[in-house]
Amino acid sequence: CNATGKTNDFNADFSVASSAGNVLADLFVNENEKHQLGYELILKAQNLSGRVISQNNPIDQFNAQLIINGVGFDTSNLDVDITGSLSDLKVAEYTYQDLNIKGELKNQSFNGEIELSDELLDFDFKGSFDLNQSPYKCDFSFDLNHAFLSKLGLVKSNQNISIAFDTKAAIEGSNVDDFSGNISVNGINYYNGSSKYFLDTLTFYSTSSSVEHHLNLKSKFLSFDLNGKYRFKNLKDDF
Repeated sequence: CNATGKTNDFNADFSVASSAGNVLADLFVNENEKHQLGYELILKAQNLSGRVISQNNPIDQFNAQLIINGVGFDTSNLDVDITGSLSDLKVAEYTYQDLNIKGELKNQSFNGEIELSDELLDFDFKGSFDLNQSPYKCDFSFDLNHAFLSKLGLVKSNQNISIAFDTKAAIEGSNVDDFSGNISVNGINYYNGSSKYFLDTLTFYSTSSSVEHHLNLKSKFLSFDLNGKYRFKNLKDDF
């Protein structure tokens, strides 16, 4: 590790090699006008263990190239812009390629873009989610360009099963029983071997209050309305 400067204004570069992975980083720290320590971290990592994120996550290991600018070091005071990519992202028995991220992390909220371009899974996420306080809020688009479900081991089948669709959502709530908003799933293409099925558009609308919950589902093949006082976890017992 090499460092120059003062406690509130310094530059450092360091490298770490361990069983959890190899890391090269440049760190620039200075005090901003609010007397907060701001920083820019330029990070390159190889074969990094998923345990560095948390002990309970499905990621085995990954490579990373990230640039992080902002303040804060935990979810209570974090406010950073993050740009970069992850590659060789190993989850279960499959290794995904080229996950790109650009956005703002603030406490427990994210606003930005996430793209994954892989042979078996390709999607684009643009939008925001805010988990800082209840009710939680999400406003995003999610375009699933392709997902080969059987090859990824998500479904068991001898057929080559895949799906593609576009989603837009604007919802808020603290759990499945009190959420309100709209979700639309468009251009649903489902492939089972050589057979192709087009399911057009599925629209889901929900409003919730202390008095009642209203659900509405519309599609080309099925529509229904559900009104009243109920909880999803109790519906199976009610019917």
